[in-house]
Amino acid sequence: MRIALITPLAAAFLLAACGSQDSVTAESASPEFVATKAAAGHNEPNTGRWRWTSRIDKIDAAGLSPEERDALGKPSIQFTCVTADTLGKVHVEAFQKGKDGCTYDQFTMQRGVLNAGLTCAKGGRQDKLTMTGTYSPADYQITTTGPIEPKPGVVGNATVSLEGIMMGECDGTEK
Repeated sequence: MRIALITPLAAAFLLAACGSQDSVTAESASPEFVATKAAAGHNEPNTGRWRWTSRIDKIDAAGLSPEERDALGKPSIQFTCVTADTLGKVHVEAFQKGKDGCTYDQFTMQRGVLNAGLTCAKGGRQDKLTMTGTYSPADYQITTTGPIEPKPGVVGNATVSLEGIMMGECDGTEK
């Protein structure tokens, strides 16, 4: 199963963990530009063990069985370890990875609030994705809405919730 545009944004679990020290705004900007501005903005998550949960709240894709819809709706929980060495990679992963052919129509990350719109050319389509939410150095809540391709040949739209919280020190079991 591949969630077009949304799965690459799962890395955004770290973006929302960013602090609210400096604002970042951009229009008609490349993912590279946004990642660079976000990294320069000193918006960084706390280091340590993070738990993040992603969940498809709503899916509109013809061709899915009730069982497939149920499976897609189950939360996915993962753990990661953010260290001083990995902080510099946070913004590249969150804003740039998986975004070939994409442009941020608008992007604002300011005072603990994220609002972004992204357009991507994918397979002859112009897919639009939105991201809204709140963040602090120790937690975040983001909602993304955009295209989904849960299985080959089945394309639709989905709303996905991404939530994260810093859990304390890393224990070596994180991915």
